[in-house]
Amino acid sequence: MKLSQIAQKILIEMAGKKLSDGGDCFDSAFDFMTDNMWGNEYQNLKLVHNFVSGQGDLSGYRYTHAWVEDDDNVYDYSNGKTNKIPKILYYGIGNIFPEDGKYYGKNEVSKMISKYQTKGPWEIENKYYKEKWDPVTRRYK
Repeated sequence: MKLSQIAQKILIEMAGKKLSDGGDCFDSAFDFMTDNMWGNEYQNLKLVHNFVSGQGDLSGYRYTHAWVEDDDNVYDYSNGKTNKIPKILYYGIGNIFPEDGKYYGKNEVSKMISKYQTKGPWEIENKYYKEKWDPVTRRYK
C-alpha cells in the first residue's frame, strides 16, 4: 500500500460517519497543544483551525477542523485517534489552503483561551458546506 493510500485511509477514519455530531477536533487539538507546548519533545508547535475536504462518507464536503502541527508533521488526535502524518501529505489529501486558516503558537493559545473561554474555534467560522470547485480561482469554495 502506498503512503498516500495509508494517509487517505487514516483521514477517512478520522472523519467519522456523520456531519451532525461535529466531532471533538477542537477539544483534542487544544488538549494536545497545551499538554505539549512547554515541553521539549515537540518543537515549533502550532494549533491550527482551518477548512478541510472530507474523505469517505464526508467526501464532497468542506468543514472546519483543528489539529496541531510542527514544521514537518500533523498531529490529529480527533475522535479518539492518535495520528502523526507528514504535513505535506495531510495538506494535499485534505485540500488545505494555509492562507484560509489560523495558526496559533503557545503564546497565542494562552491569549485566545482567555479571550474566548472555549477551546475553539476562535477566529474562523465553524461550519460545513458542500464544496464546489471554482475553475477561475482553482480553489474549492
